Amino acid sequence: MSDISKLIREIGTAITSNITYENLVNKMTEKSLCEAVVKINCQLQNENEVSSWSPEDIVNANQIIKFFGDKVNLKKTPRKTPQKQKNQVPANQQTLSQFIGKKRSSVSILNAPAKKKKVDQVDLASTGSDNMDEATNDGVTDTDIDTEVDNETDAQQSELEELNLDVNAVGVTVEDFHLSKTKRSKVISKRYKEEDEVPEGWYKVDHLAPKPIVLIEKIENIDEIDLMLEHVKGVLEVEDSDFGEIDEIVTTNKFVKVTFKNTYNRDLFCRYSEKNQEGWTVTIPTLRNPCIRVVNVDSLIHLKDDEIIDRIVKKNRFTLNEETVMKIVHRVTRKNGMTLILEVSPIIRELIYRRKGKLMIGYKSFQVSDSFALKTCHTCLSYGHNNCNQQIYCRYCSLGHLGKCKIKGNKKLYKCKSCLRLGHQFNDPSCEVFQTKMSFELQYINYTYEWVMAGKLE
Repeated sequence: MSDISKLIREIGTAITSNITYENLVNKMTEKSLCEAVVKINCQLQNENEVSSWSPEDIVNANQIIKFFGDKVNLKKTPRKTPQKQKNQVPANQQTLSQFIGKKRSSVSILNAPAKKKKVDQVDLASTGSDNMDEATNDGVTDTDIDTEVDNETDAQQSELEELNLDVNAVGVTVEDFHLSKTKRSKVISKRYKEEDEVPEGWYKVDHLAPKPIVLIEKIENIDEIDLMLEHVKGVLEVEDSDFGEIDEIVTTNKFVKVTFKNTYNRDLFCRYSEKNQEGWTVTIPTLRNPCIRVVNVDSLIHLKDDEIIDRIVKKNRFTLNEETVMKIVHRVTRKNGMTLILEVSPIIRELIYRRKGKLMIGYKSFQVSDSFALKTCHTCLSYGHNNCNQQIYCRYCSLGHLGKCKIKGNKKLYKCKSCLRLGHQFNDPSCEVFQTKMSFELQYINYTYEWVMAGKLE
């Protein structure tokens, strides 16, 4: 594994939670952390460098740059407000020392020699204009910018010069490298600016960030799963050796599942069990690739699976190799066309996400949705199975009536059958039960979801 790959994975793991991020900040100096982010930023723009990276590194690098891009607030925001204090640094020019809560240093983090110009280059990119005279936005005039910049000291300007993460790297993916640098800057900055404009029905799941787990599959001389759970808890309660910080120990159908705050504690537990508990069979579950669903595909029906994939790859300019995968795992033909469930690599899922969920198949563009192994029964309104023969319940009021529901359309009166609360229907993303089920699914997928691509609920 190369040094840059190790660096990407270390920082990528650290930004998954506040605790691991604080550990990273304490481990690395402010200067070295800044240099690491800038290094990843620069190499991410180099097509020759990125071509040798794994898909996982490309996805992690994008998330790292986006994370620090959010920290310095690259979005174009008004710089001047009625409550603005004198000599206050604009929100989109904050330094690393500011957003990690440390005291501001008067010395340049990367010892930049040049003083910053009156109009920031990032502002030009965010407006999508090549003309400096047009570089005003959101009611901010050139006079306002000149006044604020003149209030900064030379040392502060030197910091901003180097720490200002290049907007060209924010959201860069493999598909952008065919563009010139100028066009790429406009396209990417526009994508970053419109990031919150997601299709209707999508829901955010970054708060459901999956935690690392291990499975205890077998314990010598113990067969029952409940006895295995009690044995593990009893051993760890009196254990003096360091086995890491555990969040939860529960049982599944076949295993004892141990959940941790981060991968450091998970790996510590694995080393402990290997050294001190020879009778335990402990494994880290294999992660599966994300899946997407496409419905009502009315062309290519006559083709075989491999031929359909070949057409989709060429039409969308994907690149398949040993580390990137796209294959059909389920195919059903109905009156309106085919329904396809595709297993894809994380990098392909990332590219489709950045295209707002659009996928070209044949002569049309289709809106895809994420597919999970979460079984949902819309007959009895419960999880764990599909389409049973039990009594039919209404997903709006949770009653077993016939005909059209009287409260359909009045969301305030909806009652969820899962959590028994008012205000949403069954299988709504805001439901606590749904989020618990979804969180369980996400921890087994080799992709860090920020948004789940889904259709609009009626």
